[in-house]
Amino acid sequence: ATEQIEILWSRHRNDRIKFGTEAAKIAASDGNTAQAIQILRGLVDGDSEAAKGKVRFEGIRGEDLEHAADSEPDWMIRDVFTMDEPAVIGAAMKGCKTSLLVDKAVALATGSSWLGFKIERTRKVLFVTGEANCRRIGKQLRAALRSRGMSFGDLQGNLRVEAIEFPAVTSEADLRGLSRTIRSHGIEVAIIDPWYRSIQGVDTARMNEVGSLVKRLQFAVAPAVLVLSHHITKAAARERNSALGLEDLTGAGLGEAAGQWWLSSRAEAYKPNAPHQFRVLYGGRESQGGELIVTFDEQRWEWSTTSIHEHESVRDLERAAIRAADQETKL
Repeated sequence: ATEQIEILWSRHRNDRIKFGTEAAKIAASDGNTAQAIQILRGLVDGDSEAAKGKVRFEGIRGEDLEHAADSEPDWMIRDVFTMDEPAVIGAAMKGCKTSLLVDKAVALATGSSWLGFKIERTRKVLFVTGEANCRRIGKQLRAALRSRGMSFGDLQGNLRVEAIEFPAVTSEADLRGLSRTIRSHGIEVAIIDPWYRSIQGVDTARMNEVGSLVKRLQFAVAPAVLVLSHHITKAAARERNSALGLEDLTGAGLGEAAGQWWLSSRAEAYKPNAPHQFRVLYGGRESQGGELIVTFDEQRWEWSTTSIHEHESVRDLERAAIRAADQETKL
């Protein structure tokens, strides 16, 4: 395992999420897991001799990528999110982003499905939120668990929630604290909700600066995969039932840094005490993607999804029925 991990480091030292994911698999399959994990940590910290004195930016031979081309993605959520790329959840203010992420965290921690999509296996999740206090998050977790016929005990230590402190990506101390948490608890998915809280004081109009900060946060949570929530622009939020693009995220740089995305706009205007309905565009660098109508009944914590084509076909039939009824009335 030692030799395999060091070879892996030489290939993926500039992509620590890829390195961490593959190295963790090697460590898990090796008889001396503790030693393999120690080597892994040393390499990531830059403290191992294997990580020193290497020529940078030399790459690898093109033919050595054949095994990578033949490999399958490590799916976090089948056909939606992988474990190889940073993800962005984008929606308008009060667009149920935190509720969506709570449900996603519960699905990953328990291995249950998420909005009808298959979870490949349980994952250890860190959910850092600045959008709700412990009481509110606790109620949402209970609702998400009950909707699955589960209770808090079914989390089995796979989910940790931080709702008091929030990390600033410009703070080295905060990034070190995040990194220690990731490693000490074996976190595989790190959810930061919302991104803007991490970059207060940063000029978000500068693409290079924002992109660099995403990369810093990505390295801090490695080998976990990073999931960020963020707002869409006010102009995009005013549109109803329209597909969003990464350019609709507020600020610069985040859309370019995202390796996979879930972008949500309201399909219908907000109505108090009524189910929320959203039009969702999702996609990623593994060529996954699609458009959905997602309905969320917050009171019952019930989620349902319909393909955009099916939804529009139903709407066309409804409109045709209304026109026919109008004609009959006139006659």
